[in-house]
Amino acid sequence: MSSRFAKLRAVAPLVLLLAGAPAALAAESPAPATEPAPGSGARAPVVVELYTSQGCNACPPADAILAELARRAEVIALSLHVDYWDYIGWKDPFALSELTARQRAYARRLDRRTVYTPQMVIDGTYDVIGSRRQAVANAIGMARARPSAVAVEIRRQPAVVRIAAGAAPAGGAAVWLLAYDAWRETRVRRGENAGRALGNANVVRSYRRLGTWEGAALELPLDLAAARAAGRDGLAVIVQAATGRAGGGFGPVLGLAACLGRARRLGDHPHQLLAVDVQQLSVDVQAPPVVQGDADAPHDGGALDLRAGDAAPGDQPVRLAAVEQSLRPDLDHRPGAAQVAGQEDRHRQAEEHQHAADQPVAGPSLADQQAPASEADEGEQQQHGESDLALVDAIGADRYRSAARRSRPPIAGPPGGVMRTRYTGGRAEGEAMSEQSAYTRLETRFARLGALHEAMAVLHWDSAAMMPSGGADARGEQLAQLSLMAHELVSDPAVADWLAAAEGEAEALDDWRRANLREMRRAHSHATALSPRLVEALRRACHACEGIWREARPDNDFARVKPALAEVLALTREAGQAKAEALGKSLYDALLDQYEPDGSSAAIGRLFDELAERLPVLLSDVLERQARAPAPVLPAGPFPAAQQAELARQLMQAVGFDFRHGRLDTSAHPFTGGVPDDVRLTTRWDEADFMTGLLGVLHETGHALYERGLPRAWHRQPVGEARGMAIHESQSLLIEMQACRSRAFVDYLAPLARTAFAGSGPEWEADNLYRLYTRVQPGFIRVDADEVTYPAHVILRFRLEKALLEERMTLGDLPGAWADQLQALLGITPPDDRRGCLQDIHWYDGAWGYFPTYTLGAMAAAQLFDAACRAHPEIPAQLGRGDFATLLAWLRRHVHGQAARYSTEELLVRATGRALDPEIFEAHLRRRYLGADESRL
Repeated sequence: MSSRFAKLRAVAPLVLLLAGAPAALAAESPAPATEPAPGSGARAPVVVELYTSQGCNACPPADAILAELARRAEVIALSLHVDYWDYIGWKDPFALSELTARQRAYARRLDRRTVYTPQMVIDGTYDVIGSRRQAVANAIGMARARPSAVAVEIRRQPAVVRIAAGAAPAGGAAVWLLAYDAWRETRVRRGENAGRALGNANVVRSYRRLGTWEGAALELPLDLAAARAAGRDGLAVIVQAATGRAGGGFGPVLGLAACLGRARRLGDHPHQLLAVDVQQLSVDVQAPPVVQGDADAPHDGGALDLRAGDAAPGDQPVRLAAVEQSLRPDLDHRPGAAQVAGQEDRHRQAEEHQHAADQPVAGPSLADQQAPASEADEGEQQQHGESDLALVDAIGADRYRSAARRSRPPIAGPPGGVMRTRYTGGRAEGEAMSEQSAYTRLETRFARLGALHEAMAVLHWDSAAMMPSGGADARGEQLAQLSLMAHELVSDPAVADWLAAAEGEAEALDDWRRANLREMRRAHSHATALSPRLVEALRRACHACEGIWREARPDNDFARVKPALAEVLALTREAGQAKAEALGKSLYDALLDQYEPDGSSAAIGRLFDELAERLPVLLSDVLERQARAPAPVLPAGPFPAAQQAELARQLMQAVGFDFRHGRLDTSAHPFTGGVPDDVRLTTRWDEADFMTGLLGVLHETGHALYERGLPRAWHRQPVGEARGMAIHESQSLLIEMQACRSRAFVDYLAPLARTAFAGSGPEWEADNLYRLYTRVQPGFIRVDADEVTYPAHVILRFRLEKALLEERMTLGDLPGAWADQLQALLGITPPDDRRGCLQDIHWYDGAWGYFPTYTLGAMAAAQLFDAACRAHPEIPAQLGRGDFATLLAWLRRHVHGQAARYSTEELLVRATGRALDPEIFEAHLRRRYLGADESRL
């Protein structure tokens, strides 16, 4: 656990919980708002429930954020540990099945398809990813913008909870009692967090229903003695509406109260937790905070004012909270966070949590003041008090006041159109949206940013395909300056204000615009994590390194490019660490997020480890079967590059490429560049083997069709871009591997190839060409690999780049490690670096974290093609005639036209009916290479 948490030992008896606000959450600094008195019609504390697990490596950053929230006067923060991750290696000692059931009830009421960790539920109404600071901050601000309606209080003498009379919702409200420990620390021995000391604040240890409130004043007994005897530090009472589809008391929070066991004050830090007994204080929640004896200390304008007094607790009840909600269970506004599973791109399939950060959340660095500890349970839990954090308000209610406005219908139409549909409540039909609205400003800004990115894309293509070598320095300067301009556009402080304001009114946007706003937030988070200096330095280093690589690769000279690659790697690590801290992810996952949003290296690692175990068996079976069949005959060359290019263009047109919006050129490494209206493809030709270049072209054509099929209405907007590189690679591999390596397509290809190269004889027949097309042979070059061995090439690169980024390996070790991995995976050793670590452009151009998307894309390609053929059984026969119209139309509707509207997972579910299923990919391989049936293997 980070040393910034000062540990305080909690002792009985129960006293009032006093908390401040952390500086670490202060994403912005709006004017503080005075905390109102309960029942005043204004706002009192917000309840934040974090659903977490010690078995989830995405949870520690969220746990740290909750620990900070526990210091805030306007927040009652609770850690609720779920048990559905106990099976993956570590049994969470605090997990309760009742808390899992509570989370599932929220999922049903909020129309969430699944549960996940870390999830924060704010006031029973908003749910956000718990590791997303801005999303959490925005949601709390939204909740605070609502006025209070009902007061809840805990009394010691007699020990009761009292709920004032008020207007209860239909069906009444449940009264929940949660007992919690102020601080628990656990040394985790197994599972994803093995070896880590995890700290959890306000850990719920028991949970039960006290009764039902139906509007009349209600008094329920509390057994404080039992809580003390059980060693609990605090109690929380939550009054929650029994509204929503699920009912049962999991609707909006109407009121709450909490109390915490007395804690000792450690040191003289002015913002440390004060231990104040109920018998020694009265509370004025309307005045600014004044801590006696420290009048000069900074304070939170929304915190409690503590003054010593002589009021007895039996005479002067301490009102802790009166949290009001608007009782609109249909409201599902998600400030600052993406919609979850159909409404948010962050939810995983049922019970697959988000693997994200192993990095601690950034925050104030405080001395670690260890309190005496006692061991308990198998996890060596150590019980402590609260942490010390500065009393700085992260959110003011005024900034989010617009969230309390009445519901408005979605805005419809393409970006740039600002006409609202018909309003309810007497508003005018067709009322115009303000041209000065924050969302409109964001669209304008991101359209400019998109144009800059397009210019950079064309310049990058030109440098690879057309530019003379002498222009490298000038081009590097051009790209560096454009990169800096793009970074300044998106990192402008005004963008942060517009995002916050637009997220505060997201319920007025249609689903495309909400998705666009989500992607804008993602782009902004990535951009603001990096300084302009780092952006410019990284762009210059990558451009210089790529230029050296283009000369070093054909000369087999890794030593020549190694110094430049070392600079790129160092700057990439620096950028990755900055993004990791900003996004709450591990370094590798922060880089991966640039190419595959919310991708998890932990999940990918598990998947790749399974593949690495199973593919050798499949490869052995395929090679054995292949050896029993007649060997294919390679048509004799040479095959002039000009003739290969002409045949390639003919096939591109058959597949659906429009040469009015693109072109084909030659480069050292095949790639697709340009922009959707001007797609630039490149490939390389081998005059001894025409299939290498031809298949490369078909692969890049799949990329190009995706770019051309993106919705024009969202051109130059983040939501109008490709979802991620896994889907992008799926489109290239679907065309190349699924469609164009099918036997039906080879029947179409054979006569064209025979004509193009004036071939004759049995080697030009479709049967022979198909055997060549589907020939499996372990090789050194990834882009030339067959379907069966290709995943091994990706697994190798994933493992090596992760080791390099995590400094478990040096660049000096790279050539040898490459050879060792290839030998282990495919049983071959590259004879030189040109066919080893020099073969790919990615690392030399700064694309670290990209490689996993290739195999994820191959799996998605098999799944999408399978779904398309099930929907249209005529597709294989059409491919035999060179007719891609039906297949392309299906892809346009289900993939291309959706752009970044959905997450990768949701896009696959919508298109195919299921999340990514590796068994479909394996079944495809067995059908094609072993003649197996379609049963899932």
